[in-house]
Amino acid sequence: MITAHGLTFGPDQNLYVTAGSANVLRFNGLTGAFIDTFVTPHSGGLRGGGTGLLFGPDGNFYVASGDADSVLRYNGTTGAFIDVFASGGGLLLAAAETFGPDANLYVTSFFTNQVLRYNGTTGAFIDVFASGGGLVNPNLLVFGPDGNLYVAGEGSGVNRYNGTTGAFIDNFVPRVDGELDRAVGLIFTLPPATPTATATPTRTPTASATPTATVTTTVTPTRTATRTTTRTRTATPTPNGSPGKLAVRPHHVKLKANANASASKTVRREPISRIAGRGAGLSEMT
Repeated sequence: MITAHGLTFGPDQNLYVTAGSANVLRFNGLTGAFIDTFVTPHSGGLRGGGTGLLFGPDGNFYVASGDADSVLRYNGTTGAFIDVFASGGGLLLAAAETFGPDANLYVTSFFTNQVLRYNGTTGAFIDVFASGGGLVNPNLLVFGPDGNLYVAGEGSGVNRYNGTTGAFIDNFVPRVDGELDRAVGLIFTLPPATPTATATPTRTPTASATPTATVTTTVTPTRTATRTTTRTRTATPTPNGSPGKLAVRPHHVKLKANANASASKTVRREPISRIAGRGAGLSEMT
């Protein structure tokens, strides 16, 4: 490897590097150990490999061939040449390329100070997407997290363009002599992850409802048979004349006057409701 111009990591997590001799080398992504020459020298007309190389949405490998004024496509697994994917439209020295949010391909044209856009599926030229704003010799480009396009030029610092229209916004990073004379790399990094407070479930004792046995006692009046003894007293003459009360039922008594009587005489005893008196007696009335 004479001079490394560009590099990228592939889907296999290995590192791919363009060399000054117009080829692409592959290195182990963990140890850095050399694996193989992924794209052989001058394969498909590769000349003066630019800084731009990347794996596209289709899984294939794209390389900006500076001196060939084109972007070449290679098989993303074997490195075999497929075709000249993008060229024309005034492209002079393809320095770098990237796929945009719209899935189209954007390529810097070093000698015309422009960014050209090509169809991301067919490679057909679409338009001059960005230019102006003092852009000089663009050799790097990237879409930022804000969706805008950032282009680094050898003599202009880093310019920002609207990511949808391509209109110039500002000179995002000015060129400063002795500090930023010639940008050879451009990348946005991801912000550090913000620790997310994870709520730890806390078990809160919950009062459990304790089943309470509720006994409802229904008192059913029980009729208790009460034996009532009624005494019936028969009035008896009281020698000493003690007072008393007597209840008498009416009844009939048949009496015979004598044996010679031809017919029986019936005497009706009148009811005596109450007889009271001291020493009183009862006698039959005939």
